[in-house]
Amino acid sequence: MKGEARGLVANRGAITISIMLAPIMQGVDTTIANVALPHMQGSLSVAQDQIAWLLTSYIVAAAIMTPLTGWLAGRFGIKYVFLISWRASRWPRRCAAAPRASPSL
Repeated sequence: MKGEARGLVANRGAITISIMLAPIMQGVDTTIANVALPHMQGSLSVAQDQIAWLLTSYIVAAAIMTPLTGWLAGRFGIKYVFLISWRASRWPRRCAAAPRASPSL
């Protein structure tokens, strides 16, 4: 029993850092999207109120997925949800790189 308490204490720093890292990354991600808005506005030739919907929908999607991710982790396990999320985040990059990787596409 004493060894278990030490194991929990030894992992406390890693657990705390991982819990703190998630909202920090979300804030950085939102900031990146916010900074890129003027460039996207010029590239897409849209008004400021139209491009603001992009950031709004991004924040709403993050707000919806936060509790859903908690529920999925409780239902299927944290490791499984993390691996599926990681793989799902790679698909847009693969799709974007596909035309450059194969000129015949």
